[in-house]
Amino acid sequence: MKQLFIILIATISSLAQADERPNIILLLADDLGWSALGCYGSTFYETPNLDRLADEGVRFTAAFSAAANCAPSRASLLSGQYTPKHRVMYVGPGDYQEKYKKSNGDLKKFPMIQPRGETELPARDTVENLAENLQASGYRTAMFGKWHLGRDENHPGQRGFDVAIESHGSHFGFHTDPEIDHPEGEYLSDFLSNQAVKFVNEGAVSDQPFFLYYADFLVHKPFEAKEAYLKHFSEKEPSETQQSPMGAAMIKSLDDSIGKILDALDESGQRENTLIVFTSDNGGLSYEEDGLREENTSNLPLRGRKGSEYDGGLRVPWIASWPGQFPEGVECDTPVHHVDLYTTFSAAAETATPPQDLHGTNLLTLFRDPSSGLKPRNLFWYLPGYSAFHTPSVMVRNDNWKLIRHLENEEHLLFDTDSDISESIDARSSNPELASDLNQATQDWLDELDAPRMTPNPEYEP
Repeated sequence: MKQLFIILIATISSLAQADERPNIILLLADDLGWSALGCYGSTFYETPNLDRLADEGVRFTAAFSAAANCAPSRASLLSGQYTPKHRVMYVGPGDYQEKYKKSNGDLKKFPMIQPRGETELPARDTVENLAENLQASGYRTAMFGKWHLGRDENHPGQRGFDVAIESHGSHFGFHTDPEIDHPEGEYLSDFLSNQAVKFVNEGAVSDQPFFLYYADFLVHKPFEAKEAYLKHFSEKEPSETQQSPMGAAMIKSLDDSIGKILDALDESGQRENTLIVFTSDNGGLSYEEDGLREENTSNLPLRGRKGSEYDGGLRVPWIASWPGQFPEGVECDTPVHHVDLYTTFSAAAETATPPQDLHGTNLLTLFRDPSSGLKPRNLFWYLPGYSAFHTPSVMVRNDNWKLIRHLENEEHLLFDTDSDISESIDARSSNPELASDLNQATQDWLDELDAPRMTPNPEYEP
């Protein structure tokens, strides 16, 4: 009997030790630009909760999404892989040219034919996504918000999440999958954050750590905001580069929802053992002062916007916080990339190795000591198609240097983003060897990942 008691105590002790693994929360905004938070310099937008999170953690100034638009970047976040590997390379299957031909009769204006992409994550035996990996290791898992990686057997509820409510497309009058009753006129972000708060509170009485993937639909169009916030920002003096009351009102609602989740952690006593990363799926849309739509946010001083090969499409806000583990109120300029998060979270949770190759770096040491930096490495992006936002390109960044190689004509541009954050001065002529090396690196990377390639268009008429 005494021996049984000892075994029981040892088992309880083992479970308690397992419970010390951190809760993990990934907070993902939609189309939120790099310069859209107060802690990133905005004086017009109001983001007190995210600013507080930055005060409680590490704020990255050279953080990058895995892609310039939503589905590819989300697939990379959840797979830990670059886009050519999981092949979710576009918002849809890559039928831009098919639609164009249907409307215009031919493809004569396009020098290249783009490869088709996937719209869903690969099967679990090929790619064990982040939620599946954490779930298999004993984590309770939940996802609320925009999924954009498949339905039915690829709904998040079938891909590693114990609880999953998907919704995007409208901020008012929204529908959810599965259908959940909600008050008429409720704002989607309020609904989603209330679900997240409920899940967080359940964590306080659970014997398991949890993973929460909160993927708010804000600040993606349609441009719909609460009237009180629209009135408030319409009466506020705009800044030189940020002037949209609609954008400001939507960002304010996003910040409110993040604040509710942070408050729930504090009030339930779980904040000290929760690793949080906040970021955006890609760069923001732009508005009138950039010659574009008035309703959207500005990315200045960055060049470009969502979908672009320039940093306006790729550089994103990124805040990492874990009280007692990470320093508070620290800025870090080491380049980091969305593919790093799978590797980092799985290291924090001590999970088993997934079947797929992971392309990211474990950032825990950097999070704990932002001055430590990382070993020199190349970061990559691939845009092998056409859109209104970019030309077909492959990009590489090493430290402050960024090279853009245009796939139609093999021309390439080199930028020193430290001295030229707006990517306006081609530095190839003064750095020919570096430009050559980085250009070759893009080719080697595409070969290594067996990336689907663009092919010459036989219909093309210059």
